Amino acid sequence: MDKLMKNIAIFSSAFIVVPAGRDIVAPLYGLPLLDDGKMLQLMNPQGKDAQTMMWGLWGINHVFVSILKVIAVRENNQRLMKMLLCTVVPTLYFLVAGNAGMKKAGGDMTGFVIIIALQLVSLTYLAFKSDGRRRSSRKTR
Repeated sequence: MDKLMKNIAIFSSAFIVVPAGRDIVAPLYGLPLLDDGKMLQLMNPQGKDAQTMMWGLWGINHVFVSILKVIAVRENNQRLMKMLLCTVVPTLYFLVAGNAGMKKAGGDMTGFVIIIALQLVSLTYLAFKSDGRRRSSRKTR
């Protein structure tokens, strides 16, 4: 039963990368999927219910990735920090690349640009720092 549950957890977690990754790339390259026109229109948060759902989905994922970063740093887990840097780099890219357009629309993400840039520098330093001690949560034999 443990193996089955582990496989289901891995599959379901890994599978979500496909639609989530597509959602990141599709607007940049126009990669439509079946019923995209309707779906994209519905996902554009125009009403209170849509805004609540979309911001909630975004927020819960962002919160838990942030918690993982805190855990990685607190446990000195360089392996996890290196993995999580894979979220920090594109996050900073999208913030920097999109901030000019955001400013034109009346918003400003400069504060987030600064925070994520600091996060990139600090996590990179900690993840690749070498002092002779093992920094992984994996146990040695």
